[in-house]
Amino acid sequence: MITVLSVFLLASATPKFEDIVQSSLKDLSLTAKVSKANFGELRKISRDFATAYNFTSMTLKYKQPSKMRMDGTYQSAHISYVLVGAKKVINIPAVKQRITEDTKESPGKRQSMLDFGIIDKGVTEFMKGKYVRTDRESNEWVFDLTYVYNDDTSRHRVWVDPTTKVITKREWYGQEGRLKATFFYRDVKSYSGVYVPTTVEVQNVEGKSAGTTSYSNIKANSGTIPDSTFQI
Repeated sequence: MITVLSVFLLASATPKFEDIVQSSLKDLSLTAKVSKANFGELRKISRDFATAYNFTSMTLKYKQPSKMRMDGTYQSAHISYVLVGAKKVINIPAVKQRITEDTKESPGKRQSMLDFGIIDKGVTEFMKGKYVRTDRESNEWVFDLTYVYNDDTSRHRVWVDPTTKVITKREWYGQEGRLKATFFYRDVKSYSGVYVPTTVEVQNVEGKSAGTTSYSNIKANSGTIPDSTFQI
């Protein structure tokens, strides 16, 4: 029998990093489209960050463990980005260019499900999380995420819905400790037991809306993404 004391202990227990991981995620595919891009405000975050919004449409395929592929078109050139573990490859067939990089010692350059508002097992491979507090207004858990590779001092502060385990807000802090951007993840829906936000807005350090992206054609845990998709 569950006693009042046991309920109290469960409710007051300090959340751990594993408590905000969507461990049920096996694979995910979606189409991302930029619905708003204010390049003046985006460049206040960084010029490289603003450049990414030139990809008005992009397809994502993701598969455990830590395999990701993104395909998009930039200035009429098809570009593919493939990440397997810490190794990433960028291919631009039109100019026969292939860029290979090992992000093991620079994990801040590594894309993951964190960018899409999800903390899965892949994120735990290179990040660690520390509970900060429970937000008094939203009752969401607030965690600080830092990299396992300690020489990268950038970090993320995330607000996580305890029920869906989706990130609702993420603050991105650079190496110097200053806030660079804030992301808001909205319109959460369930796909085969995986909760995915379908709209993401980014604001710069001045709190001005810089860009909005919408996700569609979302499929989770389909089991239909072959390993050959991530061949590098």
